Amino acid sequence: MAKLSSPSSFGSGIRWPWVVAALVLLVLVTALFAWSSANRTAARQELAAAQQQLAAAQEEEVRTIELARRAQLAQKLLRDASAQDLSHKDWAERRFNVKQATMSRAAANALLSEMVRSRDRMFGAEEFELSVRQASEGLFSSVVDPTSTVQVSVRGSLLFRTTGVGS
Repeated sequence: MAKLSSPSSFGSGIRWPWVVAALVLLVLVTALFAWSSANRTAARQELAAAQQQLAAAQEEEVRTIELARRAQLAQKLLRDASAQDLSHKDWAERRFNVKQATMSRAAANALLSEMVRSRDRMFGAEEFELSVRQASEGLFSSVVDPTSTVQVSVRGSLLFRTTGVGS
């Protein structure tokens, strides 16, 4: 009668080389997978660094373009100023800084008339306030009392021409 081999025995020695080869192949595939996973992680880190560098370069490009635009605008302003005879060498500056000063209406009118813009003067106000001292008076109404006063606060720069060119 024929002898049956049990499933737990390996029987012939021909199967062992295949098992060993399969195990070696499994080890090689596992090593290859680990190596490619490490390479993928390194590639992702390089990609993140490159994306950060790209973002920084794009921000720098935007800043550079804005700086160039401002330089072009400044050059245009200088050309326009030169065309209108507004050279900085021909002008001087007087700063005003009057805080809550009480003065007669005539003195306030004289101060304000100094600030009127003309071809030879330009005033840039940073702060300006003019008010009456008495509730019964109006700022723009005619006042009979010659001692009537107003309160003035003004801060700014008066640019005036120092040469006789613009008259």
